[in-house]
Amino acid sequence: AVWVVETQRIRSSFQGTADIVVDRVVSRLEKHVVLLQAMRGFLASSEGELDRLAFDRFIATVDIVNGLGGVQGMAFARMIPVAAEAAVRTEIEERYRITAEIRPETTEPWRTPIVMIGPVSDRNLAALSRRLCFVPIQRNGKPPPAGQRLCDCSCLLFHAQKGINPAHKS
Repeated sequence: AVWVVETQRIRSSFQGTADIVVDRVVSRLEKHVVLLQAMRGFLASSEGELDRLAFDRFIATVDIVNGLGGVQGMAFARMIPVAAEAAVRTEIEERYRITAEIRPETTEPWRTPIVMIGPVSDRNLAALSRRLCFVPIQRNGKPPPAGQRLCDCSCLLFHAQKGINPAHKS
């Protein structure tokens, strides 16, 4: 009888802990989805004209770093033909006053480099011009259908911090 009671207590304790963990994960994911939906609304309201000042104001108002554990920033990537790399590199350099290279190297005709990022920090700036979005359209070398911008997108940036296990609540 003691074994049965102890087993039930342990099972109940485990179930309670598991429920708490699931609730935390779901809550965190819901916050991330809301942020991405807010970004989608922000992009829609800009009617395709996105500038760094407006992007920085948006990032500042949502307080990503303090409000979303584990998220270090938000970025915007643009789908470009490889022939436009020099212009995008210049755009990034002028916008952030850094030297930019579109990375990694590719033989594909289309790229999706990160062109805007916030909040601005050394860590986030290191992600600028990295290629994002690995989609079939890039792999098969075909340009996107007319009028479609398949890979202009925003993303959340997660960075593991030294000494911090990203799986734990921060």
